[in-house]
Amino acid sequence: MKFFSLVVLLVSSLIASNAYVGIDAGSTRISIDQGSTHLKTTNSGSQTAKVGYYLNENNRIAIFYQHINISDGNGNSYGANYDYLFLINEKIKLFIGASAGYTKLSDGVEGLIYGGESGLTYEINENFSLEAGYRVYKTNVEYSHTNIKIDNMQNWFAGINYKFN
Repeated sequence: MKFFSLVVLLVSSLIASNAYVGIDAGSTRISIDQGSTHLKTTNSGSQTAKVGYYLNENNRIAIFYQHINISDGNGNSYGANYDYLFLINEKIKLFIGASAGYTKLSDGVEGLIYGGESGLTYEINENFSLEAGYRVYKTNVEYSHTNIKIDNMQNWFAGINYKFN
């Protein structure tokens, strides 16, 4: 419910300038371990939606929802992130950021995620920008009584953002 309230608050701020929405799709790799032994790595697709706000030219914040298509079920992640943007030229910015959130898999296993992202944005015009990058999350997701855990999730992505002016 708190997450929904935050979404409503951010969406209602969209009439203000510097707010943005974005979507992306990508490839997600999930590393699964048992104790200190690596069991397997699964590759899947993912889709992300975000609502955010540019604090200034170099700083932005956002909340996100990510759906992960796992072969034996699906996963959903929710969270927030902060990015610092480096201006390369009038159209291109590099970014590096930190994220924290919560993830839940279709088999009921859930836990916290935290990590970072980096990438680049290309401004098409005043409102639209393309974005591509890489995210990596550590997790505390663990299957009860098995010592099997999801160690990390890595995600290559590409998408588009719309900035309200």
